[in-house]
Amino acid sequence: MSFDNTPPPNPPGSTPPPPAPPGVPAPAAYPGAASPGPAPGAPPPADPPAAYPPVSAPTPAGTSEKSFIATWLLSWLVGVLGADRFYLGKVGTGIVKLLTLGGLGVWWLVDLIITLTGNATDAQGRKVRGQGKEPMIAWIVTGAVIVLGLVFGPKPGADAPPASTDEVSQVEPAEEADVAEVEPEPEPEPAVEAGTSIDAPLPFATPVEVDSWAGTYTVSFGAVNWDASSIVENENPFNVDPGEGEKFIIVTVTMTNTDDTEWNAYGTLFWGDIKLVSNGRGFSEGSIVVVPNGLSTQGDLYPGGTVTGDVAFLVPNDVVDGVWDVDGTFVAAQ
Repeated sequence: MSFDNTPPPNPPGSTPPPPAPPGVPAPAAYPGAASPGPAPGAPPPADPPAAYPPVSAPTPAGTSEKSFIATWLLSWLVGVLGADRFYLGKVGTGIVKLLTLGGLGVWWLVDLIITLTGNATDAQGRKVRGQGKEPMIAWIVTGAVIVLGLVFGPKPGADAPPASTDEVSQVEPAEEADVAEVEPEPEPEPAVEAGTSIDAPLPFATPVEVDSWAGTYTVSFGAVNWDASSIVENENPFNVDPGEGEKFIIVTVTMTNTDDTEWNAYGTLFWGDIKLVSNGRGFSEGSIVVVPNGLSTQGDLYPGGTVTGDVAFLVPNDVVDGVWDVDGTFVAAQ
């Protein structure tokens, strides 16, 4: 048997009970009684405050929100079309890269190296960093594809037909001169202008003005480390090893942008015809290696800006000196 503890309502027309005296707490409601509603004529209660919007985790200063894996794959697979630069928000240079098909491959290779070394930046100048083991995975996959291409790719001259052993060279007898002619003494040759010949190069570290379609700039070559293989090997475990009878040399290069537009220092330098000439042989930079203070890590160079960085060349072991050939202008290498 249960009892109803709810107080009975006031009879119609009766006076409600007086309020509690000051200092005396109002009687508690009976258990199960409903809370009283608003008094007649009172304003409605205010709505509860809205929940605060969710706060996203802040991005570390100087680090881009762009994906490292996406940037690497775009640079590698469709970089010749400028897809990586469009992805990073660099629309202007992306269009130029598209129209030049990745600078005929050179710009594509430069951007791929910059991305793999963690130096790619978005349109706001923030670097695109890989998370965890992403950079190592990118290096391993890229290196594996290059090695497989070298092992299973076509070999130069494999399809060339062998030379015929039946061919006999015939030497025509030289015609004897009927009358011996006395030749006049040759006139002395004019002095060779410095820089126009391998035998008469400009002095060491002389800046050379270059005007190419990729940009105008001055370039000078500093000291050369003629045996830098150990430095290249210790700088990055993924650097390629020199072949038998070969070694790496490292040269310090200084460039100044004399153009009115920005461009990448490393890519613009090797758009020109840059060679090291030694013992009658020319060697172009073409080694995919990372070096300390590499020129490839210096990024874009703006008008009037100057940058200094190191570049590696792969040469035979007997190369210990030479002359720099900069689009036909020769400068002493030491």
